[in-house]
Amino acid sequence: CLQITSFTLVMWSKQHFRSCNLWFASNAGNPVYMYEFGYRAAVHKGSRPTFVKADHGDDVGFVFGGCFWSGIVKMIEDEQHCLTIMKYWANFVRAGSPNGPGLVAWPQYDRQKQEYMELDVKQTVRQKLKKDRVHFATVILPQKVEILFYTSASNEWHDPL
Repeated sequence: CLQITSFTLVMWSKQHFRSCNLWFASNAGNPVYMYEFGYRAAVHKGSRPTFVKADHGDDVGFVFGGCFWSGIVKMIEDEQHCLTIMKYWANFVRAGSPNGPGLVAWPQYDRQKQEYMELDVKQTVRQKLKKDRVHFATVILPQKVEILFYTSASNEWHDPL
């Protein structure tokens, strides 16, 4: 599990941040908003370890009103969170910005500040998502790989396979 988690972290974080930074840097004229979904819905409370808050894709059900589908185990907090997420996404689709009345202001992604919205029990603006892990995946690991496969004495790249 640790190996898969580490691999996923490296692959996800590197590509995720590279995507946000490239999109932002492209001057495409469209705003970029970044988030981390960490809300643990009632339906998952008995099926996941306590340290797991949200898994990949858990946000999709909230975006499309999954808390209001029949047969879904839910709590009042789930419904409130679902309404909040639906408002953010509807505002973004309508106006190009997730912000609206009664919602915590969600800042546009900026390469320097790297602000993102933490979508959990409460919505909180934070900076530099998983900063240390991203630095490892985007800076330290590539340096280590280069050192591992490059022999300075011969100035040749050696394929490990």
